[in-house]
Amino acid sequence: MKRASPTSSGKLTSGHWREDLFADLLQSIRLCSTVYFRTELRAPWGLTLSARGAAFHIAAHGSCWLEVEGIANPVQLWQGDHVILPRGGAHLIRDALI
Repeated sequence: MKRASPTSSGKLTSGHWREDLFADLLQSIRLCSTVYFRTELRAPWGLTLSARGAAFHIAAHGSCWLEVEGIANPVQLWQGDHVILPRGGAHLIRDALI
């Protein structure tokens, strides 16, 4: 079985298929409300967000840890990583594991 690539459908035509795919994903999201904030934090720090709908995060600099309710292991995010939680879910983002 041949696996389809993001460019095989003809929809994503540039050589930067990851960026095209992410842009397509963002364009398909329909928002009812928006909460936006950009933070610059120094250790120690942490943010807890309740389960109130879809969320996405972008690690712009450095690294951090994401813990999502119902998922056993935390995930380390690095500069440039994007995370989308389409069904929301309570989650915690912090600088280091305790």
